[in-house]
Amino acid sequence: KGLTTWGQFIAMLFCQLTGAGSLREISYGLYSSLGKLSHIGAAAVCRSTLSYANSKRPYKLYKEFYYVLLEKFRHEIQGRLGNKFTKPVFSLDSTTISLCLRLFEWAQHRRRKGGIKFHTLLNNDTSLPEVIVETTAKTSDIKGAKGILENIPPGSIVVMDRGYNDYTLFKRLTDKGVVFVTRLKDNA
Repeated sequence: KGLTTWGQFIAMLFCQLTGAGSLREISYGLYSSLGKLSHIGAAAVCRSTLSYANSKRPYKLYKEFYYVLLEKFRHEIQGRLGNKFTKPVFSLDSTTISLCLRLFEWAQHRRRKGGIKFHTLLNNDTSLPEVIVETTAKTSDIKGAKGILENIPPGSIVVMDRGYNDYTLFKRLTDKGVVFVTRLKDNA
């Protein structure tokens, strides 16, 4: 019904900034701010329209937008660790988000559960993700890390949990000149 990509972005930004937990909260919140929205070229949106836009529009636009913003503002947010480390420090971790299997059949994780997993390389200096790789929830952390490996700069320090305990991964990191910190599994 005429929801522009900008309008969708404003709605999702409103969701993040206000901590809205549902499309209804987003919609009602935007309607309560009608006068302010016109100043930024946006309008309030019905929850069904927002739902449709969220399900049909590709997420890659927002992914690209994130990386553009990251490059633009990186210099302003760097230096949070001060001079404690001489090498760049990164954290490697993943998180699983449960999804309704009836709505997202492609995300089947178990017989009756759906989900998506995000493998994230966090730059500890900026506290922002450098790389996010999305996979199905059943993808192991080790397989997810392989999609991130080429983005780790040589000479870095990578901190990761036991889910990434894989000697092939350790060798690839070592060959690249990356120092890694992790705990061994109990059966290692």
